[in-house]
Amino acid sequence: MNNHTNEEEDRKASLIRSESGQCLYRIQIYGDESTQSELVSSEYAVISVLQVSTAGGDGEQEDFGIFSGLYNISEFLKSLYQGRQTDNINPGPPFPQQISLARRSNEQIEEEGGNEEIEAQLINKGEIFGQIKQTAKNSKCQLLNYFIDQRNPRPNWYEDDQDNEDQDNEDQDNEDLNNENLNEEEQNQ
Repeated sequence: MNNHTNEEEDRKASLIRSESGQCLYRIQIYGDESTQSELVSSEYAVISVLQVSTAGGDGEQEDFGIFSGLYNISEFLKSLYQGRQTDNINPGPPFPQQISLARRSNEQIEEEGGNEEIEAQLINKGEIFGQIKQTAKNSKCQLLNYFIDQRNPRPNWYEDDQDNEDQDNEDQDNEDLNNENLNEEEQNQ
């Protein structure tokens, strides 16, 4: 009886955390410049890190929660570093870069151990809305304030990653072709 009550309480707590995180995200994307400052003061980035915290064994490994936390971190820091323009993708009011707020958020994330939590997700194979791994990379890039203008030449490491990905795709294609050839040979015999 007691175990059932604990499971129910855990489920309710998880639901409340999830819904609260979604509410905070909406406040962030629709909020103006002063709202962003309030979110930093309230340690919004730390709350998002807690959604991701599975590396140390604390927290639930729910793909949606991990994805949401990583996405929220990435988008929040990106809007602070680069500012925000209103368009179809960004419905909230525009505001300029807020570098000091971005740095404070980075410090908060670092103090909470968020860098390690995000790095731990770089090997996560969970897939939701694309891949958790890619969202972790985006979050890490925002933490490092790493921006590549798409018009600039690609860095050397990017080409190495692409070569590895191309090789993996080529290996898969060769394996598929070999399987097709084996099937044809079996049918001919």
